[in-house]
Amino acid sequence: MQEIEDCIADRKTIEDEVGARELARVIERFLDTLTKKERVIFMRRYAYMDTYADIARRMGISEKNVSVRLTLIRQKMKKYLMEREVFI
Repeated sequence: MQEIEDCIADRKTIEDEVGARELARVIERFLDTLTKKERVIFMRRYAYMDTYADIARRMGISEKNVSVRLTLIRQKMKKYLMEREVFI
C-alpha cells in the first residue's frame, strides 16, 4: 500500500492547489476593476517585486503616492474578496 501512496499526490496538496487557482481567478477579476495605472502599480509591486522608488520613477509619481495608492488598492481588494466570501 505504501508503494501506491507514494505515487498519489497528497489530497491536501490537491485541495490547496485548487484553492490557489480559484483565488488567482478571483484576484484576476479584481484587477480588471482597477484603472490601468492602479493595475500597473499593483503588478509592479506584487508580481515583479519592484520597490516603491522603482514604481515611483516608472509612474512619474512620488514614493508616498505609491504607498497611498497601494494601501487603497489593498483595501479595495480586501473588500472585493470579502464580498465574494473569499477569505485569505
